[in-house]
Amino acid sequence: MQTDSECDVEFFWKIITPREENFNRHIDSQARRWGFEDVKCSVSTVYFVAGDCTHDEMKSLVAQFIDQPFSAPSYIETGDCQQKQGIVIETALRAGVTDRVGMQLAQSAGQFGLSVTVSTGARFEVLSGTDLKDEDLDRLARGVFCNPIIEMWSRDAIHPSSLVLSADSHRGNIEIVPIRHLSRKDLMVLNSERGLALDEEEIVVLQNWFLTEGRDPTDAELETVAQTWSEHCCHKTFTAEITTTNGDIIQPLLHQLRQATKDIDAPFVVSAF
Repeated sequence: MQTDSECDVEFFWKIITPREENFNRHIDSQARRWGFEDVKCSVSTVYFVAGDCTHDEMKSLVAQFIDQPFSAPSYIETGDCQQKQGIVIETALRAGVTDRVGMQLAQSAGQFGLSVTVSTGARFEVLSGTDLKDEDLDRLARGVFCNPIIEMWSRDAIHPSSLVLSADSHRGNIEIVPIRHLSRKDLMVLNSERGLALDEEEIVVLQNWFLTEGRDPTDAELETVAQTWSEHCCHKTFTAEITTTNGDIIQPLLHQLRQATKDIDAPFVVSAF
């Protein structure tokens, strides 16, 4: 296990666990599908660990729960440091995205007396094809290395927004997001950059509400609305009226499903969706 002892950063630890070679080849294949023929990568899982832990305790955590026989050993870094040179991209989950692996690792650590918060991410080291322009790197990161809807990425050492640095710390500064005086075009840029996945009509409704309130939303309020109005939560597709190519309007799919279930009236159907 390697350690970067030169870095003087106290925020949190990173456990870097190299992925298997098959996964590296898979990422290289995905890069080629996006037109990056010469790109070859080395990929690692990153565990961001916050808590009052010593280096020896971190080593024990790695040995007990992360490292596996016959796999490349993990190494430990302090939070804002990277041991690698060249093009290195780190990804982390956005705030509010469920991280079951991180939660399970934190729970397991707690059974051994370590009070930590854990968030997971990834590190991509570009080993060849490094003469990439900024716009190419952005396309590679968004298309291959991460899902921008639920993940963020950085060429610098990343600090996951979901990570609590200590048990008695707050969860970070509240960000006020100025939206009241943005044009429709700028609203959609904001919508895309933050991964809100709202349509233009929805984000204008949101803007108008805060205009009435006389204030701008916090980042948490924006994320809450985006999640609540998402396809997953409110089933916009299933509850929307359908306009056919002939201009006829028919019932939403959800209503059709409910009506079909009612019409069948099968005794073996308790609930159908």
